[in-house]
Amino acid sequence: MGHDFAYLESAVVDYAAGATTVVNGNPFDYVLKYNTEPDYTLQTNFHICGYTATSGIDCSGVRLWLRLWLSGVDTGSIAFMDPDFRKCCKFDVFGIWTREQLLRAYDNIYMLFDGILPPGPNSKLVIERTSEAIVTTDIAELFALHLVNTELAIAGDSTEITVTVDVVDHSNNPDFDRSGCRDRESVMATINVYGCTLFLDSKPASNQFRYLLPSVVTTSSARCP
Repeated sequence: MGHDFAYLESAVVDYAAGATTVVNGNPFDYVLKYNTEPDYTLQTNFHICGYTATSGIDCSGVRLWLRLWLSGVDTGSIAFMDPDFRKCCKFDVFGIWTREQLLRAYDNIYMLFDGILPPGPNSKLVIERTSEAIVTTDIAELFALHLVNTELAIAGDSTEITVTVDVVDHSNNPDFDRSGCRDRESVMATINVYGCTLFLDSKPASNQFRYLLPSVVTTSSARCP
C-alpha cells in the first residue's frame, strides 16, 4: 500500500493490518510504500509514533526497507519516548547504507510493520521526517561511539534521562586509530541539557547512562548557569 508523503514533514496513516507479506524471510501484516516528491533524497531518519500518548506501539515489529534491488536491505528500529511522552520508534540506520544507495532511494522506500498496534479507533501511526542525519557506511567507520537512543521518564520531582551509547566495532578495520579517542565512560560522565551540566547518576546496563534533571537543581546532580 502506498501513501503520498510528498513535501510533508508529518502525516497520520491508518495502521491497516492485512494479509501477510514476507520481506527477506520475515512476515509483515502491513507494508507501506513511502511515496515522496521527485527531488527527495533519503538523508535523515524518520520517527514512527502512536497516534495518542497511550498508544502502545511495539517497535520490534517496525523496519525500514530500501528496495534498490530484488531483495534490498531492511533495518530495525529503536524505541524511545518523545518530549510529548508518546511511544515512538526510530530506524537503526547507523552505517547501513552507502551515500550512493541513499541518493537512489527515491521511489524505493518502504516501511514494514507487524503486530505493532492492537485494532481499534486509535490504530493510527504518526510518521514524521526528522533532522537526524543518516550516517552512511563510510562515515560510520570514523565513529568511535554511536548514540543509539535517548529516553525520558518522570522520576519523582526529576526528569530521568537514559542515554544508550555503543562502542563502534572496528575489529575488521585495522586502519582505525582509537588512540586519540576518550573512552565511553569518560565521555558520558557528564552531559549538557538545556544549558545544565548533568552528572552521571547510575548505569542500568554497560552501555546505558542515566542522569537526573531535577525541578530544583542541586550541585550533586546538575550544574546550571
